[in-house]
Amino acid sequence: MEKETKGGNKEPEKLGHHHEDKEKNKVLKIIVIGAFVVVIAFFLGLALMKELQKNKVGDTSFERVNVGGGLYFYKTTLTITFNEKKVNLEVYLRTNPKVLEKIPFEGESIELTELLVLNTTDEFKCNGDGAIAVGNVASTFNYLGSKLGLDPNATCDPQGRYTFVEIDVGNETKIVQNDKTCYIITIKDCEILKGTERLIQLELDEINSARKR
Repeated sequence: MEKETKGGNKEPEKLGHHHEDKEKNKVLKIIVIGAFVVVIAFFLGLALMKELQKNKVGDTSFERVNVGGGLYFYKTTLTITFNEKKVNLEVYLRTNPKVLEKIPFEGESIELTELLVLNTTDEFKCNGDGAIAVGNVASTFNYLGSKLGLDPNATCDPQGRYTFVEIDVGNETKIVQNDKTCYIITIKDCEILKGTERLIQLELDEINSARKR
């Protein structure tokens, strides 16, 4: 076995051990860095979950989406069957779901039938918000299996053959269920978007809640 020479030269065996130590240190560094990255990713994931929870109402989570021009929508995705195919329905609300949650709902549930009859008046033009509100209800409920019909002369059907929604002026924006498939949305100060989006949000939450049972 070779020993160290007078000139201070190390034997090949000692050099080999030094190289092995370097490799071990390099592997150790990689492991430490990897563990650090995993920990950071874990805490970032927790932060993201908490952020999503902020826009969760009942069993429905919403993602805040920047659509440009300083305008934000709240998006939720629902898997549905449409035209005999599984599709992901993306629903966009303009109002924060936490704000919608505070709009009173005096009733038991939203009962959708194959036909949704909407009774409203010209009082809800509201600088274009009235048309947007009706369009949102028509589009969303159509995907959920309920066709929209507009009839200013329609009334609640006690037999429940269709879902009836009357939109009227009131001192408070709220939704009242006055029969099994009949609802009155009262609107204060042209809050028609909030009133109709509350109706949509209630239906989405009922669907998500039913799927969890």
